[in-house]
Amino acid sequence: MEAQDNIEQTLWAYIDGICDEQTHDRVAKQIATDALWGERYAELMAFNASLTNGLELEEPSVRFTKNVMDLIGQASVAPSVRAYINPVVIRSIGALLLLSIVVTTLYAFFSAGAGAAIPVQEITIPKAQVHMPDAANFINTNTITVLLCVNVVLGLLFLDTVLRRKARHL
Repeated sequence: MEAQDNIEQTLWAYIDGICDEQTHDRVAKQIATDALWGERYAELMAFNASLTNGLELEEPSVRFTKNVMDLIGQASVAPSVRAYINPVVIRSIGALLLLSIVVTTLYAFFSAGAGAAIPVQEITIPKAQVHMPDAANFINTNTITVLLCVNVVLGLLFLDTVLRRKARHL
């Protein structure tokens, strides 16, 4: 049975023209000399002719693509992520962050001014081997001014982003 299946596979490859030249020549000789191969070849050729003669290739209608695209257009589109996000929550989080920045900045200004009047206990720190620059040299009015300017610029960038998003939605 396995040999019969192998013969059919080889003959179908021969009929379809998908075998190489060496196999093509070998099968042609087998068909001419062997009665079994010749008989199977005649059966398969008759079956192949009955398939190809009775069937017409169907072509889609001219409006097929248009009809398919219309059906796709009628399907409901999933809502965007913006529909899931509540803008009130986002604004509340932004307001909370802005409030925390303002409160932290105000606290830093007021505690720096009042800190000099409050006596602090002397804490002796052992001398380190590495010479560290004095932090008092770096934290002065210029440093605070620069940090305040950076915060203002970042706030303006945030405001610009929010206003651009609102303008896009209008």
